[in-house]
Amino acid sequence: MGVRKEHLHTRAAAGLFDVSHMGQLTLSGAALEALDIIDLPQGKQRYYRG
Repeated sequence: MGVRKEHLHTRAAAGLFDVSHMGQLTLSGAALEALDIIDLPQGKQRYYRG
């Protein structure tokens, strides 16, 4: 199925996105302090838009 055909099918019916390739990252100590993340609750993340 081509990209356009897949897109149209997803818009008309349904689609699934496999997130099994996404990982989690746990930081502590100096690594955490270096990121200067102070306003996020535990267990949350934010994507950086540079």
